[in-house]
Amino acid sequence: MAQYYYAVAALPGVSLDSEPPWTIEGFLEFTREQLTPTDYQTLRSASLEPAEVVEELEPLRNGTESAHTPAGDSDESDGNADAVAGSGAALHWHRFETNLRNALIRVRTEDPNRQNAYLRSSDHIEDSYVHEIAREAHAAANPLDAEHVLDRARYRFLDELEVGHFFDIDRLVVYYLKLQLVTRRALQTVENGRSVFEKRYDSVLDQMGAIQNL
Repeated sequence: MAQYYYAVAALPGVSLDSEPPWTIEGFLEFTREQLTPTDYQTLRSASLEPAEVVEELEPLRNGTESAHTPAGDSDESDGNADAVAGSGAALHWHRFETNLRNALIRVRTEDPNRQNAYLRSSDHIEDSYVHEIAREAHAAANPLDAEHVLDRARYRFLDELEVGHFFDIDRLVVYYLKLQLVTRRALQTVENGRSVFEKRYDSVLDQMGAIQNL
């Protein structure tokens, strides 16, 4: 596995409660010059949005055949698939975010037929910790506070993912996910909090409906 000593050492600090230290575009431009083409594709594909179906992506990490195109040979339409295939940190993030979204759906709806519709039932993993995060967010005073609860939990999870990774691609993937999270959070204000939160929730429901119609 490649080690990116200079790239990691040059990264400015990132904090959930501070302004983003640089733009997404600036970060990607910097890392493009530092990483191998395959690792750069893995990095740039990492997204806060989870990949669609984790079990279809895992064979890529083992070098076996899959319906997806391997990292480095795909276009942007593959979304988070390249990152999940090439990074253990991205795979763990995918699972966490998927479980969190499933937990939010279970908390917000009483319809048992919709509770686990975000991804296939085989992907669903009961997680009491994630469920408590969802309950805390649901009980928040307003949508912006709820989003802050979720973002703090997401950032804590990314901190945990960073442990043991010092100069490898996973360290850079975690940093990029943090940068995306901090950038998104910086755009939120009290005035637009409700619309941001409801738009994201509506997006989750739309994805549920699309999967139910498959």
